[in-house]
Amino acid sequence: MRLIKYFSFIFIFYLIIGCDEGGAPSAGIVHPDTLYVDIISTIDALHTGEIILFVTEEQLGKWIDLEVIDPDDPADALIIDPNGDYGDDNGYLGGEDEYLPADEATLHSSREDAYYGEFPIEEIKITGGRVSFWIRVYPDKEGTYHPGDNYEIKGELRGEDATAYTPTFYTWKKMRIEYDYFTGCELPDTSWWVIEKVYSGEDLIGNYDPSRNPYVEFKNDKEHLLKDNEISEDIYLPDPSVPANIATWYNNVREKIRNTYRDYWDTGRWPFYLVAADSIDTTGCAILGHAYWPFRDPNVAYPDSTNMVSLIYVKKCEEWEDLGYTGLTGVVTAHELGHFIAYLKDYNIEPWEHSSQSCLMNTQQGFNNLLADPRFCSKCIYHIRGNPRKRGPLVFKRR
Repeated sequence: MRLIKYFSFIFIFYLIIGCDEGGAPSAGIVHPDTLYVDIISTIDALHTGEIILFVTEEQLGKWIDLEVIDPDDPADALIIDPNGDYGDDNGYLGGEDEYLPADEATLHSSREDAYYGEFPIEEIKITGGRVSFWIRVYPDKEGTYHPGDNYEIKGELRGEDATAYTPTFYTWKKMRIEYDYFTGCELPDTSWWVIEKVYSGEDLIGNYDPSRNPYVEFKNDKEHLLKDNEISEDIYLPDPSVPANIATWYNNVREKIRNTYRDYWDTGRWPFYLVAADSIDTTGCAILGHAYWPFRDPNVAYPDSTNMVSLIYVKKCEEWEDLGYTGLTGVVTAHELGHFIAYLKDYNIEPWEHSSQSCLMNTQQGFNNLLADPRFCSKCIYHIRGNPRKRGPLVFKRR
């Protein structure tokens, strides 16, 4: 722990996430290390958090000088952390037009000031045993917040040789999925567990690698998953033996699913759209999964992503799982969500878009390798943590 001289107030992080202030924590509470930066509605300010200090009576009336520190990114991959062991690397630090550093965070005396970015402070007076202030983090110049940015708060007790730092905390985004399914084609619970592991930066046995962490949270609960509609027989898959029917499927059926069952009134809260479908089984067709990417109009600066959909052909996945490839449906789903989240490319089509063959987007490495280590390569992580506007419609936030 980095301390010059520990002084007797304790930094407690109590991050208020899109709600009013809760009860005051007491000394000894373990602080959360997460600051969420995805905005799910116009009234939620998830890019702000409250910081609470507990002090002793001897320090009443004194001042604390405050500073926000941008420490080094823990990732080892240079494509993610190009300045190595140095800090000041929040944002999207790609080359040329991709260079989009995030603005420096600010501190504020109230949540309202933090929400509007008004009246930043660099000092605070100790007036009681509980001292609180707020931090606000900012997007880059194109309006994108970056998961994986990290911060510390430095506090110096004025007039005394006493300085302390908070533990490092990170910005995360939440993957919120609207999930529809064909009758008899529901995803198994193991699929949601695999997705949670992939997007946590851990492998399936819990080994963590910061270079493979996209800082995107998913859990199989009501906050992250909306199990919405069962798709009835009015939408069906065509006979795959007839090429014209396959073309009809690709051109019309997905759009019909989207237009009929997508909850357009709440796409801000559930921006990801996932459909578990029956399978098309014929040579040349996507028989395990497919992400529908809408045509991007170059004249539209910020195209909408509400017409996107990821389909998982569950019945064909189940056939492979019955052959011993347990967990394959989850790997396929995590792969298709990778297409959705940042337009990640398939390795077999565009290998230059990847830093390693060992990547969830490389289906050519074989099911055994995919199941043994279903995680993204560092270049895919770079894209997820970076600026998806460069690649297609932005999923987490709309203008």
